[in-house]
Amino acid sequence: MDRYRILLLKSGDIDKVWRGIEPLIENGLNTIDGNDVRKHLTTDDYYEWAKKDLIQIFIVVKEKKIKLMTITQLLPYPRFKVLEYIMVSGVELKEFSDRLAQTVEDFAKTEKCERMIVTARKGIKKYLKDWEEIKDKHQINLMKEL
Repeated sequence: MDRYRILLLKSGDIDKVWRGIEPLIENGLNTIDGNDVRKHLTTDDYYEWAKKDLIQIFIVVKEKKIKLMTITQLLPYPRFKVLEYIMVSGVELKEFSDRLAQTVEDFAKTEKCERMIVTARKGIKKYLKDWEEIKDKHQINLMKEL
């Protein structure tokens, strides 16, 4: 049985593994449908955020290769914290999703977050089995290009 590890990268580790992470971030950005998303968001942005500890990057390593990664961000509110999933990208999500989700949840609890949120394609729902879909009659997500 192939062994795999899930690692939370520290800012000092980013340069060591960036070549393996950058294509996964690029792939994740390619799934965003929008008018010229690239002029607003690039892999360089994620690199800078990771180096400044503004985001967290979790990687799944199997056979010395980065198979999957997820990026999160801690959002401080006045009386509580939220962990937001920003991106999940890679291969073998089906095999690793439960363990990766648990690792991220454990991290959120360690950081004393009261909630985790994700805005994603509908397909992610099958991997986040015990998550509740927010249905709000007063709120929708809209975007307008200026």
